[in-house]
Amino acid sequence: MQTIETIKLLSMFLGANGLWKVIEYLLKIKVEKRKHDEQINNLKAQTSNLMLENWIEWSTRLENRVKELESRLSEMGQEIESKNLQLHEKDIQIEKLESQLEICEANNQTLTNKLSQYE
Repeated sequence: MQTIETIKLLSMFLGANGLWKVIEYLLKIKVEKRKHDEQINNLKAQTSNLMLENWIEWSTRLENRVKELESRLSEMGQEIESKNLQLHEKDIQIEKLESQLEICEANNQTLTNKLSQYE
């Protein structure tokens, strides 16, 4: 009888110990899952942060490029305006020279006519 009681006592001890091991295993799985979820959340946060930093860097570069191009456009506009003014001045010079040429041609014709009268 004592053997049966010892066996019962031993099986109760092993059963309680086994139940404790199962509870311990379930808690360990839960902790590992929570740790894994936290790592995933951390990686997501880092990814979001990197994406935001990249977007800020890209937009800053784009703004700088736009400013640079606007500056170059302004410079080119001023250069075009200067060239147009020079062209206009050259057109005025050409008109004056053409006018002088017409006067010279008229004088030349007059002189040619006078010379032909003396011949």
